Amino acid sequence: MTTGFNFRELGGYVTTRGKTIRTHRLLRTGAWNALSEADLAYLKAYGVRTVVDFRSLDESTPRPDRLPVGVQRLALPTFTTMPGAKTTGAANTVKDAANEPAAQVIEAFRDAPADLGLHRMENVYEGLATSDSAAKAYREFFQAVLVTSEAGAAIAFHCSAGKDRTGVAAYLLLTALGVDHDQIQQDYLQSASFNHAHVAARWAELKAAGAPDNVLAIVRDRMTVRGEYLLAYEAALANRWGGVHAYLHDELGVTTAMCVRLQAALLQ
Repeated sequence: MTTGFNFRELGGYVTTRGKTIRTHRLLRTGAWNALSEADLAYLKAYGVRTVVDFRSLDESTPRPDRLPVGVQRLALPTFTTMPGAKTTGAANTVKDAANEPAAQVIEAFRDAPADLGLHRMENVYEGLATSDSAAKAYREFFQAVLVTSEAGAAIAFHCSAGKDRTGVAAYLLLTALGVDHDQIQQDYLQSASFNHAHVAARWAELKAAGAPDNVLAIVRDRMTVRGEYLLAYEAALANRWGGVHAYLHDELGVTTAMCVRLQAALLQ
């Protein structure tokens, strides 16, 4: 891959029962809107037949996916629009800190506290654990994974940066497949290194435009992952549902029977 970022294979992870996730079945990725023809051909040859897009309509409309011919796109937005921080004012007008004009981002965040990005992301993760829209998206995601994997094909799933909505999808799927919690956390946190160059380029752009330190901190926290975000997600799951396993079973309909089918299709 030369034009995408945070594209990675979930195959190779070992479950607590000693089984291994098959390769060429599950890909978690960043955005597909700027992929080259060569990368599209590579992904088609890799076996991808379905691409799940967790972005909201206001994100996907200006930056639509580029897909190989014959690959199905499944739009499963986790939110109608991305949540802001639990505050009001200009800072909440920035929906995409990674792509909106630098001058606009600097002006919106100029007077905001440096930890605004952290608190905004904690709010996003709480919504991913408790909102009806996220539950609907992840419920349909599991159905799509089951259908695609039982057909012997690969499914890719993404949002904008492949770290938050996609990271939660990977967290839920790896849990259902029986991967150890520590390994799941490590997979989640790898987005920090896979997205490093992308974040660094945005930082350089903002610094050149005169961004003060608080703005740089806010944008950094919105563009990367931190252990605190996953802890916020797990805390919200525990408070609302009693934990991830109850959420999978009771809210997403990932029953024991479905787990057996997923594991039969995806493990070896």
